[in-house]
Amino acid sequence: MSVQTALDFIQFITSNEPFRQQIEALDEWTFNRLRQIAGTHGFDFSRAEYVQAFTLNWSMRAHNYGSRSIKRL
Repeated sequence: MSVQTALDFIQFITSNEPFRQQIEALDEWTFNRLRQIAGTHGFDFSRAEYVQAFTLNWSMRAHNYGSRSIKRL
């Protein structure tokens, strides 16, 4: 288990439309259910690792989009 594995899972979700639709279609969206589905695709991470990866992912996105805005000015 690692933060990198959780980051890889987030990337997998964003790049795989059918899988993303499967996640979005969940009736009950809990971390345990998400982790169970992730495990069927070879991803294993803890709640703390997922939270850290999610935070890093959004920080990188904010930095990337913020940089684009500055370049346009």
